[in-house]
Amino acid sequence: MNEDHVPLKNKISWAIANIGSLAIGQSSILLLYAYYFLYVGVPLTPLGISLILTIYGIWDALNEPLIGHISDFTRTRWGRRKPFIAFGLVPLVICSYLIYTPPLLDPITCTIYLIIILILYETFVTMVITLWFSLYPELTLNQNERLAISRFKEIFGVIGLILGLGIAPLIAGSFEDPMLGYSLMGLILGVITAVTMLPTLLFIKEKKEYQAIAEEKIGFLTPQKFR
Repeated sequence: MNEDHVPLKNKISWAIANIGSLAIGQSSILLLYAYYFLYVGVPLTPLGISLILTIYGIWDALNEPLIGHISDFTRTRWGRRKPFIAFGLVPLVICSYLIYTPPLLDPITCTIYLIIILILYETFVTMVITLWFSLYPELTLNQNERLAISRFKEIFGVIGLILGLGIAPLIAGSFEDPMLGYSLMGLILGVITAVTMLPTLLFIKEKKEYQAIAEEKIGFLTPQKFR
């Protein structure tokens, strides 16, 4: 059998994770800040918004290349991506719940809590979703096979969008207590993300030739020369 051929089971096993990827991502974009500003009462001051977005943006810019670098030069019997995905699943579910469960003390405390949880949440999103997506080009070098996998990913992505943009707000608004509704929504979306990642962990085998050998390993900040 052509080693570039990807069985249908593997195509679906990898692509189905796009349900959780888009569901949890789109709901956070749509609902997270509205929840904190409208229901929890975090002040919508320009300084407060700038502080949250600046700290989050700095960490977002650092954590993806950092975790990607560590993953690139990791060698295990399970591959270089799957161990990180497996490690990050449960913490991602917990953070997806905690991000909508702030301490009801005062707006300043909630702002600090949001910054801390956002950093943790983004870290585990990178470990799980970003590294899951980085498996895509490693599944096969065949362009037709990649297109077929991409089609499955887009199909499952539509389901994820429906869950994140349509169903999630309904769950959040179904309770008189906003915290109960939003925290339950976060928990459900976290569980969906974890469950849809399981087929990748169980059925996708990473190729050993993509793992760096010891002589190839370089430091994160080591300057590179290009000829």
